[in-house]
Amino acid sequence: MSATKFIFFFLLFSIKIFSQADTQLVNNAPKNILLKLGKNALLQGDPNSAITFFEAFLKKDPKNAQAFYLAGQAYRQTRYYEKAQKYFLTSYRIDKKKSIDALYFHSLALKSSGKY
Repeated sequence: MSATKFIFFFLLFSIKIFSQADTQLVNNAPKNILLKLGKNALLQGDPNSAITFFEAFLKKDPKNAQAFYLAGQAYRQTRYYEKAQKYFLTSYRIDKKKSIDALYFHSLALKSSGKY
């Protein structure tokens, strides 16, 4: 029984250490790398990882319309429609000319969340 507890706590501790290291790597990565990683995660069908990269990017560059748009797409794919609405609208407000598609996806997110 004590061996089982030891293994359990060892695994739990190991997971905690690795997750902290991953968080530090993401937070210390250059913003252009974070944007590329987010785009690649979306292309590979991993919106949860994409969200992590886009959120870290937006902490470093909070006025980037493209990153808000892409984060909105990732949130939409994970069915976090309220967050998707917010990110699409923010993208549009930052750059109305380049983010015109954001209004369309904003309305889709509104409809999906039942707020139309």
